[in-house]
Parts: sequence; structure tokens; C-alpha cells
Amino acid sequence: MQQNQNDFRIKGINQHKNMKNLTLTIVFFLSIATVYGQSNKTQTLLDSIQGQYVMDDNQNLTYSRVVECPGMTKRQIFDRAQSWFIYNYNSGKDVLQVQDSTAGTMIGKGFYSKVYSGANGFWVTQCDAWHIVRVDAKNEKVRIIVTLTNWEKTLIPAKAAPTTSTESVYSQYPINPKGGSKTIMGKAFFALHNRAQATFASLEKAIKEGNTSKAIEGSNW
Repeated sequence: MQQNQNDFRIKGINQHKNMKNLTLTIVFFLSIATVYGQSNKTQTLLDSIQGQYVMDDNQNLTYSRVVECPGMTKRQIFDRAQSWFIYNYNSGKDVLQVQDSTAGTMIGKGFYSKVYSGANGFWVTQCDAWHIVRVDAKNEKVRIIVTLTNWEKTLIPAKAAPTTSTESVYSQYPINPKGGSKTIMGKAFFALHNRAQATFASLEKAIKEGNTSKAIEGSNW
């Protein structure tokens, strides 16, 4: 009788161990599948924007666009671009560094906040980014250059104080293929690319139509 009870107890323990091992195995393979799926999705996003940016001589990521502005003088373009900076550069980290109306050049250093946040294990990585916007105005045209310089990454652990570091965009994935946190940084880079495109769209609209509306900023008042 005692032997049967022992056998039954041992059998129960073994079954519990087997179930635990099976559960861990399932979790492990599901994790791999999830990571692989995320990586595939991330790569698809990155492939969709490949070739839309270049590296400048300082190893910063740069976008450049020339916008035609029929009928507008250099001064008109400059004034509207200047107004755009005033409307949009309104945080303590945004600085308009150059304003040369004679040359038609304006340069501002700005900060994209909350570009992307992603979870990785027991912590969350929040990605913000520094950028530079340059405007060169001529009669009836303007060149806009957006340069992405540095990530400001904040690691937020579950049970510890956040830590922040500044890393060059060049040193991180996907520009650096050996960079870590590929899924998070890949998605963050895609989001950063879209922020740069939004800057182009906003600035072009402001130059052509004004920062409020044509009706409000028109000369008939």
C-alpha cells in the first residue's frame, strides 16, 4: 500500500515537471515566433523607405527638397519660413540659430519628442530625437534640408529609475547594422523618418499658404 502511494506521488511529480517543461517550451517558441514576426514587419517598414535619405559628411542622416514657389520673392519666402519656426519651435529645446535675410538662410535646431516607445523584456525604451532644419530661400524657390543627428533614448525599467543617453543616429540600427534592439530601433527609425516628412509638409505649406491660412494672412484687410 505504501509503495503504491509512493509510486503515485512520484508519478504526479513527474507529470507536473513534464507539464512545466512543456509550458516553458511553448513559451520559448512563441517568443521566438513573436520576435521573428516583429523583425520581419520591421524590415518591411525599413525596406519601404530605403534610398529616401543620405548620409552627409558628418555622418548625419539628411533629407533635402527643393520647392518651387511661383510668384514669391526671396523675402516673402524667408518671412514665412521665419514665421514657421516661431510657430513650431516653441519648446525649451528648440533654438533658431541662424537668421540671415540677406542670404535667405535660416537654421534651427529642434527636438522631436516621443518619436517611438517600445517594450523589451522588463523595460521600455522611449526614443526622442534631435534634428536640424535649414531653409535657403531664392526668388520663386526654396531648399529645405532636414538633418537627423542624435537619438535621446530613455530606458524605463519596471522597478528602477529611468536612465537617459544620447546616441548618434549613425551609431544605431538600422544605419549601423550591428546596432542592438533591432526591432525597437528599426520601428523608431521608421517613425523618425515620418517625422522628417511631416516637417517638410508643414514647412512647405506654411511657405506657400501661410502659417494660419490664406484668408487670415492675405493682404486684403
